[in-house]
Amino acid sequence: MTKTKLTSVIDPNKTIKQSNRLIEAKYKLTSQEQKLVIAICSQLDKNAANFDTIRIKVADFANFCNIKSTNKYAEVRRIVMRLLDRKLLIHKADGGWYGTHWLQSAEYIPAESVIEYKIDERLKPELLQLKAAYLDTAAQPLMEFKCDYSARIYFLLKKMLKIKEFEYDLDFIRERFQLSKSYQIFFNLKNKVIEPAITEINEKSDIQVKHGYIKQGRSYTKIHFTVTLKKEPSREEILEHEYGQQRLIEQVSDDVQEITDKLIRRGVDVKRAKDFAKKYNKERIINNLNYALAAKDTASNLPGLILHCIKEDTAGQIAQEKKAIAERDKAKQADKQQAKEFFEKMTDEQQNLGKRKIAELMKKLKDNTPSEPIANESPKKKIKSTTIDSELKKAQNRYWKILEETGDNTNSSDTPDSVAKMTMTELLESADCLRDNHANCGGLDKGYEGYEYESKAMKKYERFIKRFKKNE
Repeated sequence: MTKTKLTSVIDPNKTIKQSNRLIEAKYKLTSQEQKLVIAICSQLDKNAANFDTIRIKVADFANFCNIKSTNKYAEVRRIVMRLLDRKLLIHKADGGWYGTHWLQSAEYIPAESVIEYKIDERLKPELLQLKAAYLDTAAQPLMEFKCDYSARIYFLLKKMLKIKEFEYDLDFIRERFQLSKSYQIFFNLKNKVIEPAITEINEKSDIQVKHGYIKQGRSYTKIHFTVTLKKEPSREEILEHEYGQQRLIEQVSDDVQEITDKLIRRGVDVKRAKDFAKKYNKERIINNLNYALAAKDTASNLPGLILHCIKEDTAGQIAQEKKAIAERDKAKQADKQQAKEFFEKMTDEQQNLGKRKIAELMKKLKDNTPSEPIANESPKKKIKSTTIDSELKKAQNRYWKILEETGDNTNSSDTPDSVAKMTMTELLESADCLRDNHANCGGLDKGYEGYEYESKAMKKYERFIKRFKKNE
């Protein structure tokens, strides 16, 4: 008979202990769903024979899982409801498999603001009384992960820590993570799944990962990992770091207050002055503030001009342009000086001969200039090529703008420079992948609280694909 207990606060010091079979299971979860699963599994009595029916406050779930939604209660309830439908397939050592769900039952009790749940009984051999072939790791640090696949890749790597160097087939990752068809393309798998996850793992976890991709023929088929445990800092190092951080905070706070005061004195409202002072560095703000003040006679809205210049870094762009012009002028002067020195070293006879040769060459070029297009050179093809290049540039600019509008630029390794190097095919494939992500995260579920955001983002990518598909 199972017991029901009330846990008023989730214990952040508990670990998640799971079998290697569960780590390698076939399932798909969003980042928030994965966090809730980790939270649920970490609060188990790992030595028990059966799962208890557990009751945990919704607020505790939201705080532990770092759920940032404006309505945390509704978000937790929705995640739990989605977990009831999430299936997983676990492969057995004898070649067989079995399928089950994460939760056997779940109930929201509004009078107490608690979720009462029980884990599916079929998961007992994967979570209870484990003696071998398992991973036991801290749960709290995993709540810092933002990418959908960081926790899963972390589990796959951490369980191999004793081996240190090993390989995984890319098809194994595609199959176990239940990735869509767009991830069959190596570019999408690398940049949307593996690289963001490894970056987060190196920044936020207790392990350090190095990796490289292995090619077989013309295709990448495997990924090689080297995994080590990060060195624990000494007490002296911790104290020194904390002191340094405190001094940095104090310095930053002083700079923020100084910049905020300067902006307010020029008519910027208090809230935006504080926001800009925190977001942009002191040098950028001062340079653009001075630029805006110098141009104030042409502006009808000085505060607006100041904020625009800071946001676009107008002063920085002008400085870069001036630097580029100065470098070009310097290079031209150097070329002229070199030519002059070379000419001065020549004898009069050599100079006259050189002048005659140049005059003859110029006359020859003038006489041979074709009035018609050169054979095999089609003007139409040139125009078409120019049009294609123009469309690709438009597509690259539009794709990056959508990344900024949807916030996807913060969750991926894409940068303006990397987007500028992408082909039309790569742009369309990447947009298709991101469209699928937003669809899977609630873009098709009108009952989901984040539906409006996910749906809008999904439609932006759909319009992008429709517009540029013909130019592929």
